[in-house]
Amino acid sequence: MAGILHLENFYIQSMHLDFHPGDVPEAGDVATADRVSFDYDVLYNSELPDTWAMMLNVYLAPPEDEQLAGYELEVQIFGVFDASEINPTDIEYIIRLNGLMVLYGLLRGQVAGHSGAFPLGKLMLPSVNMVEVVEEVEAEKAAELELAAQEAAKAKPKKKASAKKKAPAKKKPASPKKRPSTGKKLN
Repeated sequence: MAGILHLENFYIQSMHLDFHPGDVPEAGDVATADRVSFDYDVLYNSELPDTWAMMLNVYLAPPEDEQLAGYELEVQIFGVFDASEINPTDIEYIIRLNGLMVLYGLLRGQVAGHSGAFPLGKLMLPSVNMVEVVEEVEAEKAAELELAAQEAAKAKPKKKASAKKKAPAKKKPASPKKRPSTGKKLN
């Protein structure tokens, strides 16, 4: 049996919800999955090896038909998780998948509650397949890294051949003070 990921706390970092006036659709604003996009970052602090965090960004695009009333949403939710019961070989995937499920579920309730007083009533974010979300986000991140590497390779200045050899630069001694780790972002 896989270990359990425990949510220790969560915070809404920002929420921007706009109502776009227009013709009211028969069923209100239907937030379909094709209007929702996701991004996330997984954070880890080496000083707290069982504590992980996730920042989830969700964007709901306004209705494509500008004549229709609807919502536009940008929101960030931050969650802190205890992963002490999870097998270390599975931890990164479980944090991504289960962390997304937990935070998106919380977010759906928060958005529904906050949008209840808007003209179209509460906005129910759609149910989505988080396995597909993880695959899509990870593919986008990999493509961004590849593009950045290609651009960096193009930007490197070419060294001119020199007749003189320079003496190697002296290395500075390592600092005796070790700075505390602030965590690292996992890809």
